[in-house]
Amino acid sequence: FGKTFSSVDKLATELKKEKKKERNIVFNSPDAPVLLHKYSQDCFINPAYTYALDLENFTQRRSVRKVFFIRLAQSEEEIQQLNTIYEKLGMQKFRGNWWSEKKPDDVLVWVVVEKNKNPENSEKIIGGALTIDHFSAFKDNKKASSIWSLAIDPDVHIAGVGKSLMKFIIQYFKKKNRKTLFLSVIHSNIPAQNLYKMLGFERTSIFTIKNKTLINQKFFISENFIQEFPQEIRKTIKEAITRGIQVENKFASFYKLSFGGRNITCNNTLTDQINSISASYCGNQKMFFHILEELEIPYPPTLFTARREKGIEFLKKQESIILKSQFHKLSSNEIKTKSELRRYGSRISAPSEEVILQKFISGKSYRILLIDYKVIAVINAIPPSIVGDGKSTVRKLIQRLSRKKTSMTEGQAKVPLGSSTKSCVAQAGYTFDSIPEKGKEIVVRKNSNFHTGGTMHKVTEEFPVELKKIAIKIAKKLKISVLDFEFLIPDLKKTSEYFVLGANPKPNFSYYQGH
Repeated sequence: FGKTFSSVDKLATELKKEKKKERNIVFNSPDAPVLLHKYSQDCFINPAYTYALDLENFTQRRSVRKVFFIRLAQSEEEIQQLNTIYEKLGMQKFRGNWWSEKKPDDVLVWVVVEKNKNPENSEKIIGGALTIDHFSAFKDNKKASSIWSLAIDPDVHIAGVGKSLMKFIIQYFKKKNRKTLFLSVIHSNIPAQNLYKMLGFERTSIFTIKNKTLINQKFFISENFIQEFPQEIRKTIKEAITRGIQVENKFASFYKLSFGGRNITCNNTLTDQINSISASYCGNQKMFFHILEELEIPYPPTLFTARREKGIEFLKKQESIILKSQFHKLSSNEIKTKSELRRYGSRISAPSEEVILQKFISGKSYRILLIDYKVIAVINAIPPSIVGDGKSTVRKLIQRLSRKKTSMTEGQAKVPLGSSTKSCVAQAGYTFDSIPEKGKEIVVRKNSNFHTGGTMHKVTEEFPVELKKIAIKIAKKLKISVLDFEFLIPDLKKTSEYFVLGANPKPNFSYYQGH
């Protein structure tokens, strides 16, 4: 807190004591212009707004929620569950021993959101925040308080969690007779700013200052430069710059990385270090399946054909199939009739173009990311779902979920209100104008595609070692060190039953954000 330091030099010295995997922040310093002038090579203004709430005049009441409840944190384990959420969101985590070092007192208080207990889910904390009482910390004559590290699990789609958490914290400090509640929010987080304004927060002229470290570099580099790149590789570009690697934009998804006299040209996440033949194996399903056959690795019964009658014969034999395009990454829902086959065929492929027909197999889809022939992350793609609040229509809940997905993925994902969504909602017994009861969860799309709102759930630790070894085996055969695979697994407990669907030498790292 800037105003507690007697000189700018002492403040700068303390700011620069930032430890590894921690971030120091200067808040509300009256000498901020002088600090930035004297130490411009070391620190920068954080691109965030500071909002303040007049607690004495706050009158909104908290609503009672049946799906979750909010309370003060009680253990180190709960802080570690919060750390899992911070990791997903790319936020700074607390140290492992933070709780034992900073046990809650009148200064530091953690607030957590606990989902109603579910026997199938031991991770019950779905959000939380750290709060600081300025009066208890340094006898602040303004009797202020502040909120830090507020986060809600992005994989939990329950309406009103953030708002309820905020109201709990507001009432907590109001009961302590504090006068003002501050919080800082990154300038691009518009949904959060709208929520704070709705609660009565007003933007102030107070700003925060951070160290110019590699971990913070993404905040003081040119955002316009990042915007020059396609959406799917911006995270890669940011990470490169954060690590001090020079990035040169070539054209479209092509760019050059330079570091220590070494240059690598990339197309998306595919580098010039990879043999073009190896990369083409992944792009050609026939060739890829041929590789799998050589390795004696299973894939679903498949037919490549441009003839409709062959497709009909295959459908009769398999009873239920899916249809995929060879090169455009388009696929159908489950097909059971000839009319469905004709309809999807006309949408997915041009006349006389060869398509892929595969036996429909029930199971879960898993994506496995490898870097340097090591499994970095495994995610389970889950179809998007909404949770009723007893007031909003299905349409409004989907639109709310879609806005959240778009904000979280920088525009890469949204939930479309199309025929597929309408059909899926109808199968659950609802229409877009229905108002689901509070707590009712409805899956709104069968497809778990990331770009149409699918949730990427981390399962790296529980994913069987045997299947990780299969992915590594294929990668080494292809001689590609950075790629991801899609596995279809009916039952994760039966590791002998699995199917490899494909490999991508240009993985989208957005799928694995925080993992």
